[in-house]
Amino acid sequence: MSAATVIRPATPDDALSLWQLKRALGVESRFLRLSPAEELMSVADYAAALGGGAAGASRLVIVGEIDGDLVACLEAELADPAGVVTKVRVGVLSTCSDMGVGGALLAEMERWALDRRAVRIEITVTAENTRALSMYERRGYAIESQGDGVIHGSDEIAPEYHMAKALGVPAAI
Repeated sequence: MSAATVIRPATPDDALSLWQLKRALGVESRFLRLSPAEELMSVADYAAALGGGAAGASRLVIVGEIDGDLVACLEAELADPAGVVTKVRVGVLSTCSDMGVGGALLAEMERWALDRRAVRIEITVTAENTRALSMYERRGYAIESQGDGVIHGSDEIAPEYHMAKALGVPAAI
């Protein structure tokens, strides 16, 4: 990871940059398209969501920043009382791939989950998204099952893997 890389919580001040990042990620990858609801949100609504409890005890929204520019984001939810982190979405701009930003985002999510006494993280990834699969496997996630699912933000069906990691299991960054 670059010395100028910062992983931090998203704030309402990030609303415009984060929305622009998500749009750029959706253009780069069909796996990261905005949902129809996200497409319709105004920047003010997005800022309110970031400041009004969208991130907090049960929801995490973090960003990766290089030299002051947002280049990656991660969102996740903690399903109480099960102690399972779900609905994980990770996106890293292609220009910043292989710089360790995705792994750093996952490491921060794992710390956040442990702080909330979560016992497990579940991730669903499209089978053809080999870069993401490799990153998750390096972090200690294992494929538990596979099936077909709808690609986020579309009606397209694609094969996907259901991956998970029990927390407390160390993994390399």
